[in-house]
Amino acid sequence: MTEKKAIALKYPEGVDAPIVLAKGSGSLAQKIIDEAKKKEVLIKEDTLLVEMLGLSNVGDVVPESTWEILAQIFAFIMERK
Repeated sequence: MTEKKAIALKYPEGVDAPIVLAKGSGSLAQKIIDEAKKKEVLIKEDTLLVEMLGLSNVGDVVPESTWEILAQIFAFIMERK
């Protein structure tokens, strides 16, 4: 069984792309997921995206190679609001 991983993103106004707010694996990943659920943040499971974003550091702008899929995810989230 593979270890659970999670990435939290933030997309502040006035920036070109989201930033990595938090990332973790194992129990830290579960805490990130639990906090998102508590705050009613939509969660998207995407193993490949987590692996790609996991190469970034907390505070980094997400890599341009992820922008297209993230745009689709953010559009989905905005439709749900």
